[in-house]
Amino acid sequence: MVASEAELLTRNGHEVIFYPRSNKEIYVSRIRDKFKFLFNEMPWSGKTYRELVGLIQTEQPDIAHVHNPFFMMTPSLYKACHDKSLAVVQTLHNYRFICANGVLFRDGQVCERCLYGGSRQAVLTRCIHHSFWGSFMSALILRTYREHKTLQNSITAFIAPSRFCKDLYCRYAEIDEQKVFVKPHFIEDPGVSGQEKEYALYVGTIREYKGILVLLKTWEALPNIPLKIAGEIPPENEWLMDHLPSDRDIEFFGSLSMRETLDAMKKAKCVIVPSICYETFARAIIEAYACGVPVIASDIGALKERVLDSRTGFLFKAGDPLDLQRKVRQIFELEDGGAQLSRNARSEYEQHYTPQINYRILTEIYESALKQAK
Repeated sequence: MVASEAELLTRNGHEVIFYPRSNKEIYVSRIRDKFKFLFNEMPWSGKTYRELVGLIQTEQPDIAHVHNPFFMMTPSLYKACHDKSLAVVQTLHNYRFICANGVLFRDGQVCERCLYGGSRQAVLTRCIHHSFWGSFMSALILRTYREHKTLQNSITAFIAPSRFCKDLYCRYAEIDEQKVFVKPHFIEDPGVSGQEKEYALYVGTIREYKGILVLLKTWEALPNIPLKIAGEIPPENEWLMDHLPSDRDIEFFGSLSMRETLDAMKKAKCVIVPSICYETFARAIIEAYACGVPVIASDIGALKERVLDSRTGFLFKAGDPLDLQRKVRQIFELEDGGAQLSRNARSEYEQHYTPQINYRILTEIYESALKQAK
């Protein structure tokens, strides 16, 4: 999403200056360098502060747009911008600022312990890959954000991709709701296709909280409806492959490029988003809409905002394979073949998720942030 947004701005005549950091910097370091980083750069990175102050002095940008500062940049990123009187816009892609693992999910279910009990809950539950040190460092950074009141004092405006995400942050991060703007993601128009609709499709990372086990359980009673699954399997979730059946009409594509993903969507009767976590947006939904494909999604988190029940697809009870089975059968048995749902899905894309609409909303947010920063 970061690259798409930067390209959108560049295409409309803006200059975009990147300051990229990656957590791979620490993963590939020698053991000695890892400890040096942990003791010298966590939870406050002097390197980030110095580099950003220098970049701001050299480039003289109008505004800083931050996407994912975890973990390498630390709160020092915002201190650098604040000290140089630079307006800061923060996109809330996940729940990192209020949840140590960023997804409000642990041990197979939604987890809100950090919301009520503070970041120390992450250490108690070891929710970062079951690692004490990983969970401790994440909790330490969150504590630093809270102690410095970074979100309240050093960020001019926030972009939430959904109302659900905005409400959660305003409630638990104590952010002034006037500073939080709702702006959905967007996708370049891929066009629609008149191809025959052949199967149901899942697109997304293969993770437990994405509802992949719910999806596979659903298909135990849908032997005659083809299911295609496309997505990357993170190493820590390779155990999920053991649950992929070999005796039913299910095909696993693996990771696809964006073009391949959209081509697969154009042949789908529906796209299924069975998440059992609080999604902040779910980009697969608007990709499907852009292709004129209806969506079946869980009635949880932001998904309830994206899918208009019985208009652009169907909602089902999160985590309930039987309800999902009913909705899949319903969409495959529609008398018009789902043509009206498809038209509605495409119309929803054209009204809300095009680059042109997104650019207008984004620049309005920038203008508001610049006025507030004066």
